[in-house]
Amino acid sequence: MIKPSLPKGFRDHLPAEGHKREFILSAIQDAFHRYGFQKLETPLFESMKTLTEKYGEEGDQLLFKVLRSGDFLQKANQEALQAGDSRALAHSICENGLRYDLTVPLARVVVQHQSDIQFPFRRYQIGPVFRADRPQKGRYRQFTQCDADIVGSSSWVGDAEVLKLYAEVFESLGLKVAIRVNHRKLMQGMLQHLSLSEQSTAVLGALDKMDKIGEKGVYKALIGLGITENVIDEFMAWVKQSDFTIVHNEAMQEGRDRLEKIIKVLGDAVQFDASLARGLDYYTGMVVEVVSSELEFGSIGGGGRYDELTKVFGGQNLPGVGISFGLDRIVDVMDALERWPNESDGKPLILFVHFDEPGMAKGWEYVQKLRCMGIPAELYPDIAKAKKQLKYADQRGFTYVAMLGDDELSSNTIMVKFLDQGSQRSMTFDELLTALNTES
Repeated sequence: MIKPSLPKGFRDHLPAEGHKREFILSAIQDAFHRYGFQKLETPLFESMKTLTEKYGEEGDQLLFKVLRSGDFLQKANQEALQAGDSRALAHSICENGLRYDLTVPLARVVVQHQSDIQFPFRRYQIGPVFRADRPQKGRYRQFTQCDADIVGSSSWVGDAEVLKLYAEVFESLGLKVAIRVNHRKLMQGMLQHLSLSEQSTAVLGALDKMDKIGEKGVYKALIGLGITENVIDEFMAWVKQSDFTIVHNEAMQEGRDRLEKIIKVLGDAVQFDASLARGLDYYTGMVVEVVSSELEFGSIGGGGRYDELTKVFGGQNLPGVGISFGLDRIVDVMDALERWPNESDGKPLILFVHFDEPGMAKGWEYVQKLRCMGIPAELYPDIAKAKKQLKYADQRGFTYVAMLGDDELSSNTIMVKFLDQGSQRSMTFDELLTALNTES
């Protein structure tokens, strides 16, 4: 007998959690619509050519690769197979992979369908992404991202808009957050000032892990890159300061000027953080990360500007900026803070129970009428004892139970039990309708 189980890092979402997710998604989608973003859908699969070399070496290692169909070993790189070179072998036997994020597929779409899209293209997409990461608290191998991007404009206004969107959504959810921002030009300029430009990818990669390995871990990683201690000390001192107006060259001045415009319109809604690196290779300008101000949990959102991503697909260079809400982590944070709205807001409204075929038929009639009026209603599907049907109603959390026995059928009435109040009374259908309209 097979014991039912899921692979590590994957989860089922039962109805109770599904309701929580819908509550958050409703707030996010409402903001997306108010800001004029259009919905886009892309496949879960992308070609490996699309996915690789977009996320850095570490990101490439976290891609879920899909074996070619049929006898995949026929097209395998035999030299790599014999040598045990897993990376080269994977290139020959894996043609597609599961998407790592929603941004790279977006870049493919805007190049592939450029003639069918109006720019600036304001798109949103909500869907699962996959990373072969080590599962741990708040880190899953499948999780849902909720992205909003503006492609086709390099204006600072786009940066400010997506940051403002962040602030509005988290406020509507009742969460206190810190929206931390930095600019890649500031970081690149500082590395240039320290003669570290050639090692910028490795340095930023180490800095991006500061939340995991701490300041000492970053220092050790930089020592491992052969950087002298005095240079590391100057870099780390800059990373820990909070003044983005400090500039040493033109690159830093460009980053400062962009951040000044953003912070001028958003004020205290965002805060500068020189240590914020964002590990993905495609970021070129403003970068952002959102964390809870109420508990330590890691990021619940992130994004930034990517002005050169579409070039890798051979199309016209189309600058873009985007953000992503981490739905699964937001659920975890709201669970930990017990920040959910009144439980009754999500309760099912009314269940019709019955004890014979005539009662079932009458219940069916009433349920259809209520649904046509936009009132959620359910009919218990089986003829069963009252105790069983009422237990189901209690477990599901219904507000009302409408009972249809012989007396009710003969008098054309309904015995309505108010489960929240522990009372009941006989009502006509019109009286019930009035009560339900008041409730909903």
